[in-house]
Amino acid sequence: DQLKIVTDAISDLNIDKKKFTPKQMRKMINFNKCFQMKPSSQIEMNVYNKYEELMKELNLLDFEDLLIKTYELFVNSPETLEKYRNKYQYILVDEFQDTNLIQYKIVRALALKTRNIFVVGDDDQSIYSFRGTNYENMQLFKKDFPEYQMIILDQNYRSTQTILDGSNRLIANNENRENKTLFSDI
Repeated sequence: DQLKIVTDAISDLNIDKKKFTPKQMRKMINFNKCFQMKPSSQIEMNVYNKYEELMKELNLLDFEDLLIKTYELFVNSPETLEKYRNKYQYILVDEFQDTNLIQYKIVRALALKTRNIFVVGDDDQSIYSFRGTNYENMQLFKKDFPEYQMIILDQNYRSTQTILDGSNRLIANNENRENKTLFSDI
């Protein structure tokens, strides 16, 4: 559905679909929403605005809108945030390295009162940056919850030590990561 509406926006604006493909424009829209940014070019801004106009006309929200509207509701309605803080007093987030900035802001807002939050993630495994994920959320988490305790699970049960040696050499080049060395008994 989203791709069709992006395609309609491009057509309505008489933009060359070969130069600015609907898939490219959808990716741009999602990325900008995830990072709460504005598009970088005038054409992208026009497509973004037309897309938003069409979505409003059709009374639709995309996935990112659901996240943004939830966060805005928490910011603009402290009583609503308090209701959900009381309802969800314990929060667990798996694959935390694959959350986007808006998702982190929602989780942070919910957890700030009780501080009962448990995140599971590996800063060396963030693979969805093309979908707006933000591995830097791990750094934000450490800053916002300085009382955190870290448990590193460095034993691998799937790969041989030879494979892990190569992996360890490769991931050692990653910036802003926890120092860890994977090992195996296989």
